[in-house]
Amino acid sequence: MENVVIDVKDATVQFNLASEKVDNIKEYFIKLVKHELMFQEFLALKNISFQVKKGEAWGIVGSNGSGKSTLLKLISGILTPYKGEVHVNGRIAPLIELGAGLDMNLTARENIYLDGCLLGHSKKFMEEHFDEIVDFAELEEFLDVPLKNYSSGMQARIGFAIATMVQPEILIVDEILSVGDYHFQQKSMKRMKKMLDNGATLLFVSHSIDDIRRMCDHAIWINNGEMMMCGDVSDVCDAYLASQMAKTEGEDFKSPIWTEQRYLMATYNNHIMKMKFMRSDDGTHFTSIGDIDYKLQLNDKTVRDPSFIKIGEFYYIVYTAIGWGKGNYIGMCRTRYYSDFEELPSIYIGKFEKIWSPYIFKEDKKIYIIINACEKHDDDEEDIFDSYIMEYDVYSHSVLGEKKIEGLPRNVLDSRVYKINNEYILFYKNEISKYIEVAKSKDICGPYKICRTGNWAKWGNHLGGPSLVRTEKGKYRLYMEDYTINQLYYSEAEDLFGEWSSKKKISLEELSHPEVKVFDNVEKKISWDAMSIDNNEE
Repeated sequence: MENVVIDVKDATVQFNLASEKVDNIKEYFIKLVKHELMFQEFLALKNISFQVKKGEAWGIVGSNGSGKSTLLKLISGILTPYKGEVHVNGRIAPLIELGAGLDMNLTARENIYLDGCLLGHSKKFMEEHFDEIVDFAELEEFLDVPLKNYSSGMQARIGFAIATMVQPEILIVDEILSVGDYHFQQKSMKRMKKMLDNGATLLFVSHSIDDIRRMCDHAIWINNGEMMMCGDVSDVCDAYLASQMAKTEGEDFKSPIWTEQRYLMATYNNHIMKMKFMRSDDGTHFTSIGDIDYKLQLNDKTVRDPSFIKIGEFYYIVYTAIGWGKGNYIGMCRTRYYSDFEELPSIYIGKFEKIWSPYIFKEDKKIYIIINACEKHDDDEEDIFDSYIMEYDVYSHSVLGEKKIEGLPRNVLDSRVYKINNEYILFYKNEISKYIEVAKSKDICGPYKICRTGNWAKWGNHLGGPSLVRTEKGKYRLYMEDYTINQLYYSEAEDLFGEWSSKKKISLEELSHPEVKVFDNVEKKISWDAMSIDNNEE
């Protein structure tokens, strides 16, 4: 088939497992002649079939011992199939086993030339690329040290730098990066991403489902040598994670956060600065999820204005950080479960005096954060807030520049954007009039045209934190807060720009700045994408 670079057809791999211990070659041959060697046949892979096209990125998931590495060795030509066929069309750069192709008694300098020779490169070629390899591996001080004195992470650096110094046609990576430090993992991921952009094909084994989702478009799930599922990476990873969670029942099992709820609200208590997560079946009566009260108090930091999104297997939460200088930071954490939160590096933007109400969302495969910020000024000048948008890099936990959203009035807060019928609809709080207003644009960065101002929906003023969802009945529902009394409300409408109902009180006390997301199916784990409000599907 055109553009198919890997074609696996009904491949089976069989190993002979010895049923008794044989200590030496003499004993082996004696037993061989006497026909006393006993083996147990073990099928490591059973009738595996799939095709990979040029430029595709495939992840392979499964438990330890399921056959993932065996499959990669089969495709790399290290193993041959007991039954079936494997056809590969392209030059392979395999990173399958830590230290493969390296001599532990030789120095790193010597191993660079040795491994390059094994990969088919000439000495002259290796001399031309030597500095590039050393720079990427960041091991200049240890070049003349034998590899047996290297840590596993340092060995991985050398192996990866050599294998990826030129653009391979097919890159095979088997969990080798898991032994590296965080910095080198992210650096290696970026190099692999660049190779994919340049047309390379990737086979990637990792126990980090988040990395699989980010790097790959397709996935294979293998269990006990059998292919359980093959297809879209999100579907395969969801099914695999569900099976793993089911295995842990009865063993202090903790369900993934929010996966069984129709509505989820992130909010915070304005008096004690605690983030809270609430759930609801109908979106009007909310109860706390377990005992979640997450509060960051490291270095006297407190939190407010949470916004959340599901990325891979994690839920990422951004929030306004209080007590960090003059507040020019965005805090971030992530979680899988009810109480296990991991604090992530904060986001610093030096040109801003203050940052408020961050909002995180995704469009296609890009993650964005909207902030309301004021630039640095003299102490006697008034704070004037504008809305900015920036792309967020999950791997480096950093933002890729900020761009001012055009067309909005000065001094706005709580800006949140939604894509409806191919238009971007932006709700915000006007700090001057104290009303919730609406603007729309064909481009996410603007310019926006303000289409609803003042008391347009007859909700009154002193409102903020607008959060829009689409209900199961097809209505638009907007959540909001009265920040003067810390009271949450909601209002509904059939038409986004039509008549809205009077605001109705939500029976929650002392909570502020609500953000609500919807899950379409309580039986199936679906994360609602706030950028696709017209169809309620990710």
